[in-house]
Amino acid sequence: MLAGEAAGRGEEVADGMQACASLIADALPGLEEAVGRIATTFAYVGRMYVIGRGIEFGTAREVALKLTETCRIAAEPVTSTDLAHGPIAALDAMFPVWTIASRDECLRALVADAALARKAGALLVATGNAAEEVPDASFRLPVPEAPLAVLSPLLSLVPGQLFAAALSRAKGLNADQPTGLTKITLAQ
Repeated sequence: MLAGEAAGRGEEVADGMQACASLIADALPGLEEAVGRIATTFAYVGRMYVIGRGIEFGTAREVALKLTETCRIAAEPVTSTDLAHGPIAALDAMFPVWTIASRDECLRALVADAALARKAGALLVATGNAAEEVPDASFRLPVPEAPLAVLSPLLSLVPGQLFAAALSRAKGLNADQPTGLTKITLAQ
């Protein structure tokens, strides 16, 4: 909201955020049901890439962090183009890829790199407002399109957070008390 205000678009951003809250509230029951159904499929997973590009790379970083913290998965965020420059060599049927697809200038590159991941044998999960445009995804968790493109991460992040919580439960872990993790750092 601060950035929107600084850009002279404070009211527009505030209205957009309010709209995003309503959109995700409407989508939440379906997303919760969907992640609950697929979480058990991933109970064996120990590693995963989370790919995003442009504005959604921050979303990829947050989803990877949640999977690492709560599910004990070595989840690594990579941009969709970086995937093709080395990390793709690690992919196989036991190394799934979570994609975050938004209808923006980065979508074509993300779809192309998701296809490379699938060709390497990786199971694909497609999320975001353009999840339906990721071919050969085994699972899709679409979200509504945000009223402002810059707000799309507010919606795109929700499936990842829900998935991390559901997967944590499927693995017999407690997402609220992750093993070995503390959010308090003591300085001496």
